[in-house]
Amino acid sequence: MGQKAAATFGNLEVPVGQTLAADIKMRAAGVTETVTVTSEAPLIDTRRTDVSNVVGETAISNLPINGRRWENFVLLGPGVTNDGNFGLVSYRGISGLYNNNTVDGADNNQAFFSEERGRTRINYVVGQESIKEFQVNTQNYSPEFGRAAGGVVNSVTKSGGNDIRGSAFYYLRDDSLNARNPLDFTNVRNSDGTISRIAVKPPDRRQQFGGTLGGPIKRDHAFWFFSYDQQNRDFPGLSIFSSNTFLNLKLGGYTFLRLLEDSKSVGGKSGCTSLETVPPPVPTSITRSPESKNGSSARLSTTSRATNFS
Repeated sequence: MGQKAAATFGNLEVPVGQTLAADIKMRAAGVTETVTVTSEAPLIDTRRTDVSNVVGETAISNLPINGRRWENFVLLGPGVTNDGNFGLVSYRGISGLYNNNTVDGADNNQAFFSEERGRTRINYVVGQESIKEFQVNTQNYSPEFGRAAGGVVNSVTKSGGNDIRGSAFYYLRDDSLNARNPLDFTNVRNSDGTISRIAVKPPDRRQQFGGTLGGPIKRDHAFWFFSYDQQNRDFPGLSIFSSNTFLNLKLGGYTFLRLLEDSKSVGGKSGCTSLETVPPPVPTSITRSPESKNGSSARLSTTSRATNFS
C-alpha cells in the first residue's frame, strides 16, 4: 500500500454569505505528490440558486457616496432602485418596507415602521467606516435569511487584530469652494420703497469626520474595535413659489413680504415697531428664479452621529 498524496490549498477567499467548495481526489501513490490550488473563485456558483452580489471593503472605502450611508451601495446591483425620495430601497419593484437588514447576523430593522434601523430621517446607525463587507440578496435566497419579501442585506463589521491599528477621515464642503446657486437671490427694499434683487451666496458648510481603532484583548483569541462617525451640516435650502403674487397676499393687514422683512429685523435684533404683529420666525431671505418666480430660502442645520463598539 503506497502513501497518499498530499493536497495544499491556498488563496481561498470566502466572502460573506457564500459557501466555497474545494474538491480534490485522493489516490494511492508510490511517491509524495503535492497539489497547489491558487485559482480565483468562479463567477457562477452552480450550487446556489439565489441572486446576490457582495460589496467588498475596497468598494466601500473608495467609491464616492454622499452622506456616508453604506447601504446605498446596494443600488449598484441589478434590480435595485430607490423607493421614493426618502432613502428607502426597492428590490424587483417591491416596496422598501418588505426588506430585511442584518449586521453580524443580528437584526438591524426598525420594527414599528418596517424599515432599516435609523429609518430615513437620520443618515445611519452603523457607520460606513465600521462595515467590512456586505451581501445583497435580491431573490431566491435561502431560508436562513427570510423575513423579507423584497431584498436582504447581510453585513459584517470589522474586527480588531493582534496589532493596534486605526483609521481617520475628514471631508469638508464649504461655500468658499463652491459656485453660487444660480437661483439664489434676495430682495432688498430701497429707501425710496422700491425692491432690488441681489444675488447672494449664503453660508454652506458640511463636515464629515471620524475614525476607527482596534487591537487585541488576548492575542489570537479576543479583540476590540471602536468606530466613531459624525456629520455637521449647516446649509440653505432653496424653494421657489409657483405664484408670482404670493408675497403680495395680505395676512392681518400685512403682506407676506413685509412680514418676512420684519422677521429679519427681529432676528437681527435691529428692533420692530410692534412685536405682537410679527408672526413666528419664517424663512429669512427672499429668492427669485430667472423666470422671476418668487421664492424663499431657509437655513437647515443638523448633526448626526454613529458610534459602534464590538
